Amino acid sequence: MRYICMAIEKRAHIVEYLRRHIPGLEVMWDRSGNAGAAWVSVMRSLGMDAGVVVEDDIVIAKGFCSKIETAVNVRPGDLIQFHSRTKEDLITGSRYRAGASFYNNQTIYFPAGMVS
Repeated sequence: MRYICMAIEKRAHIVEYLRRHIPGLEVMWDRSGNAGAAWVSVMRSLGMDAGVVVEDDIVIAKGFCSKIETAVNVRPGDLIQFHSRTKEDLITGSRYRAGASFYNNQTIYFPAGMVS
């Protein structure tokens, strides 16, 4: 599984933390200050591959990669958002929800062929 991080220099310390916990993490540095262009670069890099895109301001759960890969193995053809934001997330835990509840781009799995 490919893991790609969109990052800016001022969060390099978080990127180092992520590299310690995500083997093979690819980092795409946004040196232009244009988040939209950075996002397009990440999508081009992912191409036809399946992969997880993470942003440079996340704190990950213990066993992050194994949890991601377990969820992906259950639904390998689905776009999956791995971000908790609501009180219900703490009470109910991980679950499959409708796409209308999609919050942001902190951690997202893209199935093979979805990006290109």
